[in-house]
Amino acid sequence: MVGGMRKIRFRKVYVEISNSCNLKCDFCPQSSLKRPTAFMEDYLFESLVEQLNPLTNMICLHVMGEPLFHPNLKGFLAICEKHGMPVSIVTNGVLLNSEMQETLLSPAILQVNFSLQSFESNYKGMDNKSYLEKIFRFSKKAFEMNDDIHIHYRLWNGETLQEALKKNELTISRIQEAFDISDEVINDLSNLGNRLKGNLFLNVSENFDWPTLEMPFQSENGRCKAMKNQIAILSDGTVVPCCFDCEGVIKLGDANKDSIVDILNSERAMKMFIGFQNNKLVEDLCQRCTYIRRFDKTKKACS
Repeated sequence: MVGGMRKIRFRKVYVEISNSCNLKCDFCPQSSLKRPTAFMEDYLFESLVEQLNPLTNMICLHVMGEPLFHPNLKGFLAICEKHGMPVSIVTNGVLLNSEMQETLLSPAILQVNFSLQSFESNYKGMDNKSYLEKIFRFSKKAFEMNDDIHIHYRLWNGETLQEALKKNELTISRIQEAFDISDEVINDLSNLGNRLKGNLFLNVSENFDWPTLEMPFQSENGRCKAMKNQIAILSDGTVVPCCFDCEGVIKLGDANKDSIVDILNSERAMKMFIGFQNNKLVEDLCQRCTYIRRFDKTKKACS
């Protein structure tokens, strides 16, 4: 099993380059985060990119924080380009000025995810037209310069999917107008990850609860994509099994001290991995996570 674990290739690895953010969204635990604010150091980031190259299809600059807030984002993308590491980035887009737009046109970036619900959460009652237009301009320029780039607009802000669709009617109509999307495509927005046109996607979904140890116990049984499709590394080097462990509750190891491969083969990591394979949730945090229900094969799952 240890040998098998070494051969795993993750769909993505989340690398949190900073847990500091320019916004305070009501759907995000950022404002109550107990971890000290940290910006990942250059040497650690390059070490991670080198180690992760044979282990993952891409790295995603996301867990907590706003990656555009990191003072050396441009340098980090250059490191990824040097090592041939594809990058996905999640941003609220508020800091997307002309200089930052040029930074995000780096050849290393394979996907940009804009959390459009962030604007409404922070600027209630304000018109998002100029905010969206800035993002639309970048998107069109990115598509012109890179045929392979994927851009996702996220609207995860309803109690249900239908509520999210209703709540975001104006935003969706502005996307439709900006990119000349047909009514037929818009009327079929019934699931997460709709392709609007080319490599432009719209992800509409209900919101979710970030798991904590204070949440009610859910179950000891279940499967998760953690440890199989993904792991996450926090800005201080803490390795955790998934992007929802924003406080580092399930600390598998410290990338400042040990190699990623050794951490993945540690006793705690292996117990989790084997547990998921056998439909068992071995960690307290996992037993309280409600998002895991989305991976129930009897329901519609999202990845």
